Amino acid sequence: MISVIIPSYNRENKLIESIHSVLKQTYKDIEVIVVDDASTDNTEKAVRAIDDDRIRYFRQNINLGACAARNKGIELSRGELVAFQDSDDIWRPEKLEKQLNFLTEHGSDMVYCGMDRIYKGKKEYFPKQNGDQITIEELLSGNKISTQTILVRKVVAEDNKFDDKLRRFQDWDFALRILEKSYKINYLKESLVIARVGNDSISITEDSEKAYLQLADKHFLYYKDYPQSYADVCLKIAYRLRKSDRKKCRSYLIKSLQLKPSILTVIKLGLNLLHIW
Repeated sequence: MISVIIPSYNRENKLIESIHSVLKQTYKDIEVIVVDDASTDNTEKAVRAIDDDRIRYFRQNINLGACAARNKGIELSRGELVAFQDSDDIWRPEKLEKQLNFLTEHGSDMVYCGMDRIYKGKKEYFPKQNGDQITIEELLSGNKISTQTILVRKVVAEDNKFDDKLRRFQDWDFALRILEKSYKINYLKESLVIARVGNDSISITEDSEKAYLQLADKHFLYYKDYPQSYADVCLKIAYRLRKSDRKKCRSYLIKSLQLKPSILTVIKLGLNLLHIW
């Protein structure tokens, strides 16, 4: 069985569409655990109106955030495998079946797939990555794994629950900790998720610089071993500061160049940074 965990807070309209995209999976041996993070709308009524005995509803009396809700879902799960859906995203019908076959074929502890991210009417494929297995050095350079693309063995998820103290990048941190413990993660290069990024998305509203530094501090020992990966992160911070704080932007750019970032990262971001000098 695969346990699908969906945290939700005041998303009753989008949530129902997301749940149905899970129930329509070609792989049928699933349970859908909806963790209502103390919503004040009609989330509970909407979920309980769906006539499918594979759905389990749990309500938290205090709003604790998506990470705590996912962790609660892991605790409640009964499947040998766990997947995570977001309350405003859509899965393609074959997602779980293809991921399960891929995980079995590669002997993986966790697999993730590609997705189409839609923001302000524009569609972008993520992640742009070659190869079907990711290394810790590659993942330290930048986040390539989004929560709703993950299928992971339950024992691995229990051993690496989401860190609700991080302001962002909890999925990145989750995957890094799994690799740091020598579990095997593989990448299925196919878009099996449609992610709708709204203006209230945490990826839009949170302070990127502080979030990057918080994650880098947590994984300091590994960044110390892979300075080029840290150089890539510094260059990404510089890119995000190019309009708001040019002085800081130049500082991170210099630091990145001193650490010798990858050629690919320099090519990708270099032209966007030239105008700050």
